[in-house]
Amino acid sequence: MSLFNRLLRRGRHCPAIETPDDGPLKKRIETAKRENRVATHRLVNAAHRHERDALMVRQVIHDVLKRADLAREDR
Repeated sequence: MSLFNRLLRRGRHCPAIETPDDGPLKKRIETAKRENRVATHRLVNAAHRHERDALMVRQVIHDVLKRADLAREDR
C-alpha cells in the first residue's frame, strides 16, 4: 500500500505524455473522404445519364420499328 501512496501522493507530477500530431493525418483523411464523396456523386450521375440515354435510344428504335410496320401495312 505504501507504493500506491507514494505514486498517488499529492504534488507528484507525472511527465507529460507526448502524442504525435494527428493534424496532417486527419486533414488527409478528410480530403480523401471528400474526394470519395465527389467521385461517388459523379459516378451515380453518370449512371443516371447512361440509363436515361439508353431509355431514349430504346424509344427511338421502338418508334422506327413501329413506323416501318405501319409503312409495310399501307402498301
